[in-house]
Amino acid sequence: MPTKQKKVEKMIRWRAPDWPSVSLNTDGARKGLEQAGAGGLLRDFNGNWIKGFIVNLGTCSVLSAELWGLLHGLKMAWENGFRRVQVGVDNKSVVQLLKMDSVSDTENAALIKTIRELLERDWSVHLEHVYREANYAADFLASYSLNSPIGLHVLNSPPTEIVGILCKDAYGIAHPRLVLS
Repeated sequence: MPTKQKKVEKMIRWRAPDWPSVSLNTDGARKGLEQAGAGGLLRDFNGNWIKGFIVNLGTCSVLSAELWGLLHGLKMAWENGFRRVQVGVDNKSVVQLLKMDSVSDTENAALIKTIRELLERDWSVHLEHVYREANYAADFLASYSLNSPIGLHVLNSPPTEIVGILCKDAYGIAHPRLVLS
């Protein structure tokens, strides 16, 4: 009989990048069957907002929304001249898909190929899975995108509703989460 793994409480928080890197957090969201979106933000080593985005995608899968969010976030970082980027996404499948040699996900194959080509440019990008508690700001933006018009919307300043999340992240406020030991 297999042994059941024990869960322990772990404190999770957003981690600032080492200078001169910037942090990029992205997330996807879906509401019902008809609405999907994504959001993301760039922050400096002090947790200060640099730029963000939301994108209402219309209808697609959650995985597609996550991938679209990552693509838009990476493009935003590149186009704004950042060449050292620490990327956090809370969907482990996204990280795994991008690290696989071949892609069996035909629905997202072209999107994955585009992201990989972007990652191969002359820059340093560290992509990692983070727990949702370390990705609250991007999670907020992804949900926020569902109430915006279809398409990409660049945010030069943060929506007022996200300021509290940004402050908690910058101050290192941690959130409890049960994880497998």
